[in-house]
Order: sequence, then structure tokens, then C-alpha cells
Amino acid sequence: MGDKRILLGKANDGSSDIYGMWVSKANVPVIDPTSGELCNVEDMLFDSRHDYGQTLARGLVDGTGGADTIDVEVRNNVEPFVICKSYDSSGTVISTKGSGEGTSWSWYINSGNQFDISTSISGNDCTVTITPDSDIQKDIAYIIVQGDT
Repeated sequence: MGDKRILLGKANDGSSDIYGMWVSKANVPVIDPTSGELCNVEDMLFDSRHDYGQTLARGLVDGTGGADTIDVEVRNNVEPFVICKSYDSSGTVISTKGSGEGTSWSWYINSGNQFDISTSISGNDCTVTITPDSDIQKDIAYIIVQGDT
């Protein structure tokens, strides 16, 4: 198979033939040329055997509209990753950093809160609440992805 980095179809994982899609890192063949098996998992950019990182929802929360709730379905009661950035209507994306404990997160830019995020999980149903700061009133772009255990 040479040094191909993308495979869609049948591969061997070391124990059996399986079907899926795999993408390896640059300069790493998706099929190990010595063993004829899939490369190591740490050399994969995408591995269809795993669903973590799968996009569950994405969108924009109106900065003047108060809290938005987004309902997503997660796997095995695993909390999703919620990635947010403040979005200025002029098209400028404002970089943020987060801190928090448990399921409550606060995000900051310079000296003020930009938004708060909370999650509530019941079985495979998860509600994510994103609340923009009422004083700053910036729109919030978000993406929610499947977490990993």
C-alpha cells in the first residue's frame, strides 16, 4: 500500500479484518509496511472505530438574547466538550480561555466574563446551556463534540 495516509474500506487491526475509515498523520502510512496492520492509534488523525471528537452541535448564541440551551445525545453518559469563542459582528473572533470546576465553566477575556457554560446529563441526553455576559453582549460561536471516557 506504500505511504498512503487515507484508507476507506477493509483493514487489519492486528486481530481481524475490519471495515472503516482511517487517516494517519503526515509522513506516517495508515498501514504499517512491516506488519500490514493499521498504524498505531497515536499516529491516527481520524479512526472510525472511535466517536470522540464527533460534532454533536454547532451554532451561534445571540449575545443580547440571554441563555440558550442546546440538547444533544451523548454516548454512555459521557460529558461532551464545549468549545466557544466570542464573535464580534464585525467578523473579529475574540480569543478566550476557560476555567471551571465540575460542570460549570467561566470564560474570560481581559478583565470580564464573556459567557458561562453548564451541562446537565441524564442517560444519553445532555443539555448544554450557554449564557453570554449581559454587559458585554457579544455573540458566542460554539461547537459541541463527543467527549471521551
